[in-house]
Amino acid sequence: MKISELAKRTGVSTHALRHYERLGLLEPVRHANGYRDYTETMRREVVFIAMSRKIGFSLAAIPERLPTDHRNGV
Repeated sequence: MKISELAKRTGVSTHALRHYERLGLLEPVRHANGYRDYTETMRREVVFIAMSRKIGFSLAAIPERLPTDHRNGV
C-alpha cells in the first residue's frame, strides 16, 4: 500500500511515517518511480510504534521491541 493509505489506516501522519523510515523503524520497498510500498505487516508495526509512543516509550527504545522478523530484515 502507498504511504497515504498507510497513514489513513493507522492514523499516523505521512510525516511521522517518513521519520520512522529515516530512523530505520520501517523499511518499505522502493519502486523505480520512488514510491514506497508498505506491507500489511508494516501496518501492524506502525500501530505498535504509535501505541508504544503513547505509553511513553522513546523512538530509540522501540526497535528492540518490534517483532524479530523486523530486526532480521525479513
